[in-house]
Amino acid sequence: MNPAIGVNYLRKGIYQQATKLKQKLNGQQLELTIEQVPGSFAIVDKGHVVLLLIMWAKFYVEPDFKNIVVSYKLLQNGVETRSGKLNIDIVQKNKAMGYFQSWKGATSEFLGRYNAYLTEMSHTIVNKLIAEL
Repeated sequence: MNPAIGVNYLRKGIYQQATKLKQKLNGQQLELTIEQVPGSFAIVDKGHVVLLLIMWAKFYVEPDFKNIVVSYKLLQNGVETRSGKLNIDIVQKNKAMGYFQSWKGATSEFLGRYNAYLTEMSHTIVNKLIAEL
């Protein structure tokens, strides 16, 4: 997927919570850099055959298991007073496809959950920033 998609969802979620950060900043400026966002997935088909008579398969959507990494700088009158890096652990898991679910349906479902996941992770980023500042 285009990496800008994940970055935009995180940025939008962080902006929505800007009032929480503004209270903690006391007039200082905060610069955030989103360094890493999970941005890919695979549809996996694992099949097994025994003696050409018995066959079973497992289909699932596997997300990219990269963590979200955000670095920050706190500036007072243009001078850096504090900096750091936040590493948000990935909590996405493999999602089994439904029995009659198509590849397209599984992809659409994953993308919807991906958008909601990144919005949720933006809340986690803001809460960690508040704790560190």
